[in-house]
Amino acid sequence: MLDNKGHIAVHTGQKCIPEAGHIIGKNFSVHANLMRNKDVWPAMADAFEKSEETLPHRLMKALEAGENAGGDIRGMQSAAMIIVKTQTDAPWIKVLDLRVEDHPKPLEELKRLIKIHEAYTHANKGDELITQGKFQEAIKEYKNATEKAPHIIELKFWEAVSLLNHNQIEYAIPLLKEVFSANEDWKEIFKRLTQIKLLNIDEQTQSTILNNK
Repeated sequence: MLDNKGHIAVHTGQKCIPEAGHIIGKNFSVHANLMRNKDVWPAMADAFEKSEETLPHRLMKALEAGENAGGDIRGMQSAAMIIVKTQTDAPWIKVLDLRVEDHPKPLEELKRLIKIHEAYTHANKGDELITQGKFQEAIKEYKNATEKAPHIIELKFWEAVSLLNHNQIEYAIPLLKEVFSANEDWKEIFKRLTQIKLLNIDEQTQSTILNNK
């Protein structure tokens, strides 16, 4: 157990299946059982302490180091990561909650999911900034989103929609051209948004966008 003030309580019992053990460090603990060898949890602690990345990536470094040191003697199957806020009026406000239940390469899959999570976090921040009129800051967040997950065309679509709803047509058109080129079904989604007024543009602008080559 680790509280939001850094106090740690951990115990490895004598009847844990070897190899088993734990390490306590500043604001973290590492614990393991059924490991291939005794090098696993020290390697995890060392990787976590040396990393200067954001918390999700520090945790990934620890997981990868543990696997590289020998990992679970049963092999790989699953991986998970949960991060909660330390300052909140309510308990267990999750800022990240990812699970890989059954996968031949669970750590690689978890790492991929973290990038996608970060991409959508940037995109959501961009939406917030655009509604506040902070256009340049929003563009940076949208760019960060697409850099994290360039293969997710939907991110560019909703970025363009947000830009259109704030009269930034010249920025939106190239994005939509790329989206429509990748999958023309997004044109139909685009039309449906205008039908229910989630996209506020006039008919001429709509026609220009849909017919843009």
